[in-house]
Amino acid sequence: MHHILAWALALAPFAAVAAPFDLSHSGRLVDVSGAPLNGEHSIVVTAYYGSGQSNSWTFSSVSLQGGYYSVVLDGVDTSWFTGDVEVGVAVDGTTEMTPRSVIGSVPRAHVARSVEVDTTGSAVACESEGQLVWDSSTRNLKVCDGSAWLPVGGVRTVVDFGSVRRWSDNTAASSCDDYRHPTNAGYSYAGDMGNGVYTVDPDGAGPISALDLYCDMTTDGGGWTVIGKVGAGNFPVTDTEYINIVANPTAHVNPALLQTSSQPSSAQMSFLDRPFTNALHIASSVRVYRVDYSQSAAGNSGRYYQRRINAPDSFDAWHAIRDSRLFGDGSIVSTFYVGGSGSTFKLAQGSVWNETTLDFPNASDGTFGFWDDASMVLNTGETLSVSRHMGLMCDGIGSRGSQWLATLTTGDSRFKNDVADSFSGIWYR
Repeated sequence: MHHILAWALALAPFAAVAAPFDLSHSGRLVDVSGAPLNGEHSIVVTAYYGSGQSNSWTFSSVSLQGGYYSVVLDGVDTSWFTGDVEVGVAVDGTTEMTPRSVIGSVPRAHVARSVEVDTTGSAVACESEGQLVWDSSTRNLKVCDGSAWLPVGGVRTVVDFGSVRRWSDNTAASSCDDYRHPTNAGYSYAGDMGNGVYTVDPDGAGPISALDLYCDMTTDGGGWTVIGKVGAGNFPVTDTEYINIVANPTAHVNPALLQTSSQPSSAQMSFLDRPFTNALHIASSVRVYRVDYSQSAAGNSGRYYQRRINAPDSFDAWHAIRDSRLFGDGSIVSTFYVGGSGSTFKLAQGSVWNETTLDFPNASDGTFGFWDDASMVLNTGETLSVSRHMGLMCDGIGSRGSQWLATLTTGDSRFKNDVADSFSGIWYR
């Protein structure tokens, strides 16, 4: 069910002689929960006048942004206004909404020659519904819906909807990178920008639910979506519970931690589920992992990049985080080294990201390996093949150990009890 939230009707002065003219009609449509309608909708506007007389206009495809719409009623006759005129609206074939709105002539109207100008996109406060401003920084005419600025046509920008950011038409981008570097000409990374929580919907109209996630919009060109955090330590849980923490494909694990910039605590992990992780992969054209790693051991802390070269859409990115062989060519060299270094996968550390090429040089690291096949039986019944030291960074880089994110072999003494001062944030772009 839809509701009209606000009406705005313009009526030109008229003479006593009957004469047709055009009448501008606009309003705002929201659903029963108060959420504004967006996208294309059919609208029927009916004017009621005289003794049971009426006239209707049908608009089969009206574009709504933040619930706002505007149409022109042509052929309006001034003779209708000898008494009250009521207007009713029906949306998408539903019955006409009630109550109808009464309109009438105005004795005098002043023509607005200009609206307030905002040169920065944030200098003018959105204080009342219907307030207009020209944003010269993005060249958009914006209307206030009572709490946020929405563009009236033109380019969509980033707007803070309370505690989370989305496009100004209240839609979500497919990733943080899609906000930071939009490929659609109708959207611009302008407005309320910077690091913070954004709504991410990797498959658009698909079945995967959108999620609020923290976006790094400043490091290495920005556009990095957090997909996991690891704080190693002594987890006081059963083996089955721990397996569900590190390898549960059916639900997000501790997603609240992925909505902040905070480092995880010791013995704390957070991961996105398998469908969401793989949908991010499909939506991405960059397809690079970044791990911000912190540990007291000398030389281990730092920023790491990892990439499966030419990874197809079918690449199981979620599984690859746990099985290093998926990053390589599938072969195991010298018992545990993953084959394909430099040709199938890349691994590097330091300030090596190139924003022009959206790539980094391969470190030719020979320690990227598959250390033991630690097959896990998940709560879904699936047997998942994993690397003992997971698939991200695996056993370190440059022959330095102790850089794995978690030990996944149940018989290993470090299972559920990895190096307590090891912390990492996992990002994807």
